[in-house]
Amino acid sequence: MVSWLSNILGSAATAIFLIGILVWLCRKWIGERLTTSIKAEYDVKLAQLNSDLRKAEDELKATQADLSASTAAVREASLAARSHRSACLYEKKLLAVDNVWDAARVLREAGAVCAFVWRLKFDEAAREAERSAQFRRVFEVFDYDTTELNRHNASSAQPYISSDAWKCFEAIRVITMHGVTRWIVLKTGCSENELVSVEKVIQTVGEMFPDLKGYMEQYETAGFVQVITELQARLLNQLRAEVSGNHEDHDTVTRAAAIAVDVEMVLEKTRMPSLSDVDAGMVLQVPVTAPPIGIAL
Repeated sequence: MVSWLSNILGSAATAIFLIGILVWLCRKWIGERLTTSIKAEYDVKLAQLNSDLRKAEDELKATQADLSASTAAVREASLAARSHRSACLYEKKLLAVDNVWDAARVLREAGAVCAFVWRLKFDEAAREAERSAQFRRVFEVFDYDTTELNRHNASSAQPYISSDAWKCFEAIRVITMHGVTRWIVLKTGCSENELVSVEKVIQTVGEMFPDLKGYMEQYETAGFVQVITELQARLLNQLRAEVSGNHEDHDTVTRAAAIAVDVEMVLEKTRMPSLSDVDAGMVLQVPVTAPPIGIAL
């Protein structure tokens, strides 16, 4: 009886041992199959992804080449348009410089008249001219056509020259018109008016050129000829700078450089990472090789 029971227990233990080995082998086999299956599946996906990335990269390179050509065409068109605009503007500027200098020439023709009346004691001369026709005839000796001043005012040139050049011209015009107005008053014998006020001339010109204000306040009309000479020299230097075009050339180079920088920024924004920059595992959001899977049976 005992021997029979021992045989049964031994057989049962052997069966349990064999079943455990079988279960372990089945679990190991199933795990390996699942691991191999998942790895094969993700290998296929990774290969497909690499192929898609290569195609996308080739398409992107073609797109970038087209974009580069288009951008270069746009840049060349922009530079050509800007160059044409600069050429037209420079032509306008040359015409403006010619008009301003011609107007300054007309003002210089009044220099003799102005220099003469600025040497006089104007208040006394104006009173004498008002009552004496013979005294007025002294000023008729100067044959100066004041209508030339109106035909050469150069106002249309102001937008095309620098503010410094226009200030020089305007100051010359203000001072010269003061002398011409005094001459007209003395020639016609009319009463003195506000247009011949020295203080207003000094104030107007002094606001434009503070460095000349002290000189004008000290010498008044006796120094107007020297002030005009100084302003004419400054005007000539300013107009020569306008004609040289150095400032416009520098602006053109600066704008061209800015356009080139903008083009590079556009190309950089459209650049797509190459395959060497891509982590395929990160793209798939799963590890390339799956870990073993434990199955509880």
